[in-house]
Amino acid sequence: MQLRFTTLYTLLLLLLLPLQGWAQEDSLGITQALELLQQAERRGEARYGVSVWRVDQPQPLLDYHATERFTPASVTKIFSSATALIALGADYQFPTEIGYRGTIREGGVLEGDLIIVGHGDPSLESKHYPRRKGLLYEQVYLALQRVGIRQIRGRIVVDASAYCDEGYLDVWPREDWGRRYAPAVYGVNLCDNIMQVGISAQEVAKGAKEPTFVHPSTPGHQWQMDVQLVKRGNRLSISADRDSRTTRRLSGRLARGRSQRQIISCDLSNPAMALALQLAQHLGKHGIELSECQSVAYYDKSAPVLTTLLDIYLSPHLSELIRTCNYHSVNLYAEALLRSTGNRFGAVQQRGCISTSEALRQEMNYWRKTCALPADQLELYDGSGLAPRSKLSPYALTATLRQVYLMPLPLSDPFILSLPQVGREGTVRHLLPASKLTAYFKSGSIQRVQNYAGYVSYRGHTYCVALLANDMRHRPTTRRTMTQVLEALFPAP
Repeated sequence: MQLRFTTLYTLLLLLLLPLQGWAQEDSLGITQALELLQQAERRGEARYGVSVWRVDQPQPLLDYHATERFTPASVTKIFSSATALIALGADYQFPTEIGYRGTIREGGVLEGDLIIVGHGDPSLESKHYPRRKGLLYEQVYLALQRVGIRQIRGRIVVDASAYCDEGYLDVWPREDWGRRYAPAVYGVNLCDNIMQVGISAQEVAKGAKEPTFVHPSTPGHQWQMDVQLVKRGNRLSISADRDSRTTRRLSGRLARGRSQRQIISCDLSNPAMALALQLAQHLGKHGIELSECQSVAYYDKSAPVLTTLLDIYLSPHLSELIRTCNYHSVNLYAEALLRSTGNRFGAVQQRGCISTSEALRQEMNYWRKTCALPADQLELYDGSGLAPRSKLSPYALTATLRQVYLMPLPLSDPFILSLPQVGREGTVRHLLPASKLTAYFKSGSIQRVQNYAGYVSYRGHTYCVALLANDMRHRPTTRRTMTQVLEALFPAP
């Protein structure tokens, strides 16, 4: 009798377990969230895809179009930054080599070239690291001091060939080329690869054929000017030529008679030369004789080889760079992370380089294998999310986020902390009031796209969430629906 009672109790418990799981899911407000998404799609707001996965469970709790393909925009940076952490480690620092080739003669004269070799550091002279301004230049000067070099009779050579000289990616929209948010990434990057360009209406009236202010200074530009003088209103834009790194078109209108320069930002077309010139200026101020020295930059493998290494300048740790990449959504950093990861995964031979497409192939293969993803659910064409051709599924995002969360703390913590807190920071500070939900999301938005993905801490559990909207008609309306979905899924106590 006792055995029979125990057996019945066990069977009853097993039967109730699925109901208990359903009740737990429903307590998240899944039914209400689904209704909100379905109603929004019936109204034609957007095409939505949602995946919610509690990290300690084997399958997602909510799938809404979760295996369909969506344009990811900047949530692509989740893959770039997570892969870099795995391949390079949180403590990795981008090196920039300082050295020379030639002979140091009597009196401290270098008969040869001072050579700077970059390896893709995106943070040199970056606005995101103001306390590091000028550190590379000072480190070069101190390295010369240690070996007694007081004069250079060769050249200042900056080797930016660590990455293939691709320039702008063909998969980026043509209208993005030259914009401040879409700079090309090179083996040497400077000032976030952004330059400031200025000109006034009076200068245009006097026949100026190019901008009268450019910072950082980068000689050799070819400018095409199409600036009209009008009665009122100022509006300038800069576009780039795919086939020439140094050609720029400055167009727009300026209110006639004004003497104040209008400043506009665009991508820095020749960061290696800009670095060489700034370095020469710094050394000259500190007494290094450069009267017989010229500055040159190389983006291909024809650069002279550094034969004597004097010092190595190191970037901030990768954990800091990833925070900058995701918190501020910096496309340059994401592309640099992708390329450096590709170099490490690809075991590039000395004096070789790896293309963006090859780096992406390695990255996608890693996540497809690690998370058992079908190939069509993760198809990326760049590391930053500017490429509209990139496609991924909400499921691929939550599977990746869960995999990163379950990794050892030295890898998972820097990644989680790189995401801005919802309601408080960065691009998600207006998504929800911080008092309503503890969440860390990466956002992504381009034309007709609004996406969020990251982690939610709720009632003692951690959830991976991907909330994607494509074919969007009205961004504020879509964001409102997404806010309502989050509030339904994770209701306030």
